Order: sequence, then C-alpha cells, then structure tokens
Amino acid sequence: PVTAAMCSETLVSLIEVPHDVITQKLQVQHAARSQGFQRSWRTPSRGVDAVRKVVAVHGWKSLYVGTRAHLLTSVPWSATWWGTYEGGKFALHGLCSLMNAHASDGTRAAICCRELSAHIATMTPVLAGMTAGLLAAVMANPIDVVKTRIQCQAHLKGQGIITVARNLVAREGPQALFKGLALAIMFDVLVSSTAGLRYELVTHWAAKTPLEKTPLATC
Repeated sequence: PVTAAMCSETLVSLIEVPHDVITQKLQVQHAARSQGFQRSWRTPSRGVDAVRKVVAVHGWKSLYVGTRAHLLTSVPWSATWWGTYEGGKFALHGLCSLMNAHASDGTRAAICCRELSAHIATMTPVLAGMTAGLLAAVMANPIDVVKTRIQCQAHLKGQGIITVARNLVAREGPQALFKGLALAIMFDVLVSSTAGLRYELVTHWAAKTPLEKTPLATC
C-alpha cells in the first residue's frame, strides 16, 4: 500500500497542482478586494477563466508552480498515512489476540476482556485511520506551508524549497512552519476516521469476501 500510495500521489499531482494554483490565486484576489472567497454555481466558470488568463500571461508551466513542494508534501504524507495505518492495524490485531489468549476462562474479567477485544477489533480501521491522519498532518504541515507560499507569492518563483523555508523561519520564526497545524490535524483526523473503514469495505467488496469472515470483524 505504501508504494502504491506514493505512485498514485505522483500521478494525481498532474491534476491537483494546477487546481491548487488556480484556487489559491482566486482566494488571494478576493482577499485583496476585501471579499471572502465564496463558492457558487459560477465558481467553475471563474476557474476556467483564471486558467485562461494565467496561461495567456505566464504560459502552461505556471500552472505547475510548486510541483516539487507539492510532491514533497503529498508523497511523504501518503507514505506516512499508509505506513501508520497498516502498522496500527497490525498492532491492534496483535493486542486483540493477546487479550483473547489471556481471557480463555469463564470469569467476569475474562468476559469483559473478550468484549473489549471485540470492540477494539470492530474499531480497528477507525482507530488506525485517526492515528495515521494525526501523524501525517504533523509531518506534512511545514512543507505544505512552504508550498503555499511558493504558489501564492510570485517573487518566490524559482527559489528552492529549502531557501524559502530558511527565509521564512528567519523572518517569522520556526512557528511559521506550523501555521494551520491545528486545523490540518482536525481535518485529517476526521477524514481519516472514516477513510480506513471505507478502504476496508471497498477492498472486501472488490474481493467478494464476506465481511463477517474477514480480519475487519475479528482478530
């Protein structure tokens, strides 16, 4: 999954980078006019118009400004997420097996232990996904900040990622690299809480394997 995620993120960047560039330019323009960026039924047409203007003035290459920074953000994010998710599943399944092995008798404590193990097994995709989202958000946030600066500020075009990061830290301090981290953690944890479950459901459906007979429901 880790290798597949890294390859897929690289391919998706061909579409995602231009989308980010145009979205951020529209947001900056509306901010300069003291107007909030609000999505409406006209948003797609404004995006197409923005693409035409950017290409006409700066060429097609301008749509891929910050591609290197984007890849340095998304590829490690995916690798961290999937590595943590699979590792979290393995650890939780191991914990369930250990709890079941020490709860083989009929005492009340053993029954409670087995019930707890069953609940953990059911929640494994959710717990592993939330942990993966947390670690991935913390890891990727500094690079994401630098990527956004490069894409939004024209005078940074052509400068290296390390150079931009150093100048940013020198001007605003190390905390500048973690701007928006709380929001990123909240978003990634919430999305990841269902991402693992959706992934497991889709893979089981694709394999045509009965859900009750898979590791999703049992340890």
